[in-house]
Amino acid sequence: MAGTSTDFDSAAFRTAIQGVFAMGTAPLTDDQPLFYFPVVTVYSTDAVDGIGVPFSPTATATSTQADPISVPCGIEYKDGKASSTVFGEVVAASAIVTILDVDYAKIVGFEYVILHEQKFKLMNIEPVQGLFDVGILTLNLQAENSS
Repeated sequence: MAGTSTDFDSAAFRTAIQGVFAMGTAPLTDDQPLFYFPVVTVYSTDAVDGIGVPFSPTATATSTQADPISVPCGIEYKDGKASSTVFGEVVAASAIVTILDVDYAKIVGFEYVILHEQKFKLMNIEPVQGLFDVGILTLNLQAENSS
């Protein structure tokens, strides 16, 4: 565990930062970030090939997907360099999401996030920064329709 201090209240700090994230979030629920999870398919047999497809044609499948969730986070939008296509100028959009460790734990394994009606995929997670025992994560996202 990271260093600690008797003068530092981790719970109060997390609550305050989550409050700051909430203040900066769009007021309309439809405009707030929503994290979606992948569909999980479970087959009625354990006999599957290397990519998870059952050998038996009579195997049945059940698919489930966790409900999308919203968590407190900071969002910074970025526009990339414009590139010319036959359809015109396209600007690659990306976003940087700052999130606390306790909230990231709720979205681990997410497949994509919707930000203002645009789909973003996770490109990478920067090394965790911290303040004593509070972890602060930076997620770099890329708009799905950009290159």
